[in-house]
Amino acid sequence: IPARVTAVYRERYAIVSPHGEGFARLKRINFPDKPGQSFPTVGDFVEYWHNPWGDSLITRLLPRKSAFCRRDPSPGRAEQMVAANFETVFVLTSLNHDLNFPRLERYLTAGWQSGGVPVILLTKADLVEEKAGRSLLEQVRRFAVGVEVYAVSALTGQGMEQLAPFLEPG
Repeated sequence: IPARVTAVYRERYAIVSPHGEGFARLKRINFPDKPGQSFPTVGDFVEYWHNPWGDSLITRLLPRKSAFCRRDPSPGRAEQMVAANFETVFVLTSLNHDLNFPRLERYLTAGWQSGGVPVILLTKADLVEEKAGRSLLEQVRRFAVGVEVYAVSALTGQGMEQLAPFLEPG
């Protein structure tokens, strides 16, 4: 049965499937411990054996269409999977003094490399004067050619309506 991983808790996975929400563990024979082994992460699609009385068993990881990885903080390990099977990567940075173009470039690079399409959200638009905010928005748009850029404020709701197309079901 197909399912989607919605959260990872060490060796336990929250999944959603035609049976609803539940938990699953890896069927160890299908996921032996070996270097380079890819384990499920948030967003992955998996096949599993449903158990209505307890944790189900994940039997297979289905192919990924996109994946976001980072360097694993554990010594000797190359990378850590963060999320998979997404279409959009939101790159958030504050419009205030925290706006940093070299860091934005690194995040955009990681976004493109993931297989998703980056979209820049300039947050805290309420903290800058309107004229200065428009100027910074234009600077970022010139810097990040081909990337959609939006200025938003969670406090006032400014610009949030522009994100509606990204928040539709499916």
